[in-house]
Amino acid sequence: MFGYLPNPDGVGDPVWIDPAHPEAPVVIACAAEYYEPPILTLSLVQFQYQNDPLARYKVRIALEEGRRNRAYCDMFNNVTIGIGHNMGTMGQEVNRPQFETATRADYMSTKTGRNALADPQVDNLFEADLRTALDYAPKLVANFDNLPPEAREVVVDLTFHLGPSGFRQFKDLRTALSQQNWKQAAWDLSHKNRQANSPPSSYHNQVPHRSTRNVTLLNGLAVKQTA
Repeated sequence: MFGYLPNPDGVGDPVWIDPAHPEAPVVIACAAEYYEPPILTLSLVQFQYQNDPLARYKVRIALEEGRRNRAYCDMFNNVTIGIGHNMGTMGQEVNRPQFETATRADYMSTKTGRNALADPQVDNLFEADLRTALDYAPKLVANFDNLPPEAREVVVDLTFHLGPSGFRQFKDLRTALSQQNWKQAAWDLSHKNRQANSPPSSYHNQVPHRSTRNVTLLNGLAVKQTA
């Protein structure tokens, strides 16, 4: 079961308490972490893999997410492992079947930090998560297969990062993308609404650098469209 272990500063660390050994709680490392890849590296990826979309998706997302063999907590207290694999907050079970199928590892032992994943397990889990994103991308954005590579990259990144259910909430953005209205899509991604004085979207506030990279891709398409 999950619980919280009091700290001297009054903030409780989340812990996993084995009912058989309640005297030895396992503290989960839940300090918010954010990995920021070098911009130059991402630019090289986009150039080097311009003719290999799948490789481009894989390398870019891996750079965006970072790689961890042991579970940690992201900025939203979601337990995360591997390359951006979301296991949910403490007390939840998220993506358990996919995790266990891809890794053949014990879900709870891994989530609570008792066990780390080996590199091949991380790779298998990433492949499964990327396949999920690629399967859902055409379902979430009409005409996905006819979009230019930059737009498809944005859609796949958003589907992977937010999850299909999270990206589904961006209705205006998905419509603008399907209509290839790149300027509007860039606005919808980075703003809460379509009013001129709109505040930034929650997505942009949460991951401003990643958001800016996707907005830059869309604005680049808008420039080409009007040239």
